[in-house]
Amino acid sequence: MRMNYADEDFLCVVGLDAVDDYYRTNFRHDDEFTKALSDLLPTILRVSECFAPTHIREGKLVITYDMLKES
Repeated sequence: MRMNYADEDFLCVVGLDAVDDYYRTNFRHDDEFTKALSDLLPTILRVSECFAPTHIREGKLVITYDMLKES
């Protein structure tokens, strides 16, 4: 998803593995993953705000499981 931090546009990337690990399950269908990602959106926003100052590389912020569990 596209985001902006300090007037810098970047792409926030959350991988399937990070979401699977966060929920401790494997999503079998895209609809299940989409619902989990939607439910996780407030956490993703919080994590991106926290890590954007130090973790944006080449226009991307890759959200990992470790980042999610810290929130």
